[in-house]
Amino acid sequence: MPASVRTSSPSCAASSRSACSRASPPRRHPPPLLPRLLRPGLRRVGADRQSERRRRGPQRRRPVAVGGRHRPDQQGEAAVDGDPQCTNRVSCADILAMAARDVVSLVGGPFYPVELGRLDGKVSTRAIVKYSLPGPTFNLDQLNSLFAANGLTQTDMIALSGAHTIGVSHCDKFIRRLYQFRGPQEFTPRMNLQFLRQMRQVCPLKYSPSTVAMLDASTPFKFDNAFYQNLQQLEGLLASDQILFADRRSRGTVNWFASNQTAFFDAFVSAMTKLGRVGVKTGGDGELRRVCTTVN
Repeated sequence: MPASVRTSSPSCAASSRSACSRASPPRRHPPPLLPRLLRPGLRRVGADRQSERRRRGPQRRRPVAVGGRHRPDQQGEAAVDGDPQCTNRVSCADILAMAARDVVSLVGGPFYPVELGRLDGKVSTRAIVKYSLPGPTFNLDQLNSLFAANGLTQTDMIALSGAHTIGVSHCDKFIRRLYQFRGPQEFTPRMNLQFLRQMRQVCPLKYSPSTVAMLDASTPFKFDNAFYQNLQQLEGLLASDQILFADRRSRGTVNWFASNQTAFFDAFVSAMTKLGRVGVKTGGDGELRRVCTTVN
């Protein structure tokens, strides 16, 4: 572990948690967690989905309004940056890692220490993010390959996938699991017939691009192990989720997490800690971004 990574600053961590707890609870759709949990690691290797090598002059990081109807992780970012002891002293990756941890905890998941001290990457490209996040049609080999590239095991991958107990997905990410289309068909794991009919009502063939479905319809606003129980019932929305149960090589871990929430939480915290140590930037390799959506 690089010496630059340290335990979270009590003041900055408290600011994040306080702001996240004050955030307006989601009324229609819970915020998708998995991309936000993975994104700090991507930022540390230079990725950011919102910008491509844009440059700006010196300025204070632009805060997101606290108290408005923003995502809790956005409020945590604004609160940390608004603390005089933390302003432009904590990297964007660290701020997002703390806020993501706080959101997990506030919706029923485990609270765990976040190691801080990383720097942000100096290069920012959308392409890196596109090819660094798991695709909705990935099979087990593809998932394992992607996570193994960051030093994560299959168990780590399955535990992190459990973050899909919170969040939504747009129809285009799973529409081919609902209908037959012309041309070559990608393999897709079986789906519960009743669940299939429900999803066809949510996403008809002529669906609106803004239409979404819950990734975990049974407990959409709670971080728990229901995601794995859904997979056992063949009610995984994304093919890349349902494959975890369909493939015999990963089914045992899904069954274990489905029957033991404590085991899932412990594995999740372990995987998050390992993920937080991926691609840590030190010295001249990184920077503290003044604006989180662009390099300095």
